[in-house]
Amino acid sequence: MNLSLAKIISGESFGYHITLPHSMGDKVLSGNWNANNDVLPFHPKATPGKVGGKCLNQQEYIQLVDKAKLAMEREHWKKIVTSRCFEVPKTIDLNEQYVLALHQRFPEAYLIVFNHPVWGKWLAASPELLIKKKGQVIETMALAGTLSADSLGQWGEKEIKEHEVVRDMIVETLHSNGVDHIQSMPRNELYYKTVRHLQTKITGQYQGEEGALFHALSPTPALAGMPVKPVMDWLVENEGYHRGLYGGIIHVKNGDESFAIVLLRCMHWSNRGAWGFVGGGIMPDSRADSEWNETVMKQNAFIFDPNESIQ
Repeated sequence: MNLSLAKIISGESFGYHITLPHSMGDKVLSGNWNANNDVLPFHPKATPGKVGGKCLNQQEYIQLVDKAKLAMEREHWKKIVTSRCFEVPKTIDLNEQYVLALHQRFPEAYLIVFNHPVWGKWLAASPELLIKKKGQVIETMALAGTLSADSLGQWGEKEIKEHEVVRDMIVETLHSNGVDHIQSMPRNELYYKTVRHLQTKITGQYQGEEGALFHALSPTPALAGMPVKPVMDWLVENEGYHRGLYGGIIHVKNGDESFAIVLLRCMHWSNRGAWGFVGGGIMPDSRADSEWNETVMKQNAFIFDPNESIQ
């Protein structure tokens, strides 16, 4: 069933509207919520209605990054993905014009708009696919490591290590959950307006139900850190706000295909206001000021005047 984008945005309908990347034909998937189409929050104990909270300023976020580095040193963790929320400017309205402008601005992103009966209204222009399954063939990706799109420098050891942590965990998780014939493609770059990411595409064959893979893979170290569970719990206690579905997934079935897409570069509208979410992977050698700048780059990528010309 195709649902009207306008009715989802206005709140008249519960449902989802997803535009696949241009390289996948700009295909639109839309429909109602049911057993085959739903969302999964970042943390299993996430509470609807409490999304958002204290939005850290630059100094506070730098302190959070430094605190994360101390925790990694103390606990011998490999990575923590810190994040922050921000209040979406009142000039930004969730309407069809803004959605169209997002698609024009990020043609290779998964453009997601949905109104959920429990989690409310969300908008995302996400670069990250968690799982695509067609028949027994699955596709996924490791997406971690970020530099400015304007940067001419080579990828540093920090970004490469951060990427390898995510890639290795995904491959290990696929192996341990019955995925066969796993292949990792050569690492490449994915551009996202103001930033570029390291990306490795991964394929395999899987005969089971994809739901088991979603729960095993989500969240990946690209969204939480490594090891995932203790780091997730640390984030809930230390970030100072409620992520909700940020870093979670939306899962939809379309005929013989199913998609689980990570909710990144996203915004949430509620009766308490509108919130946006950005973050970045912290490694032992991360610089706190650089990590703040990375979140600013990501924020500036998807918060913009929809009337401005698309470059």
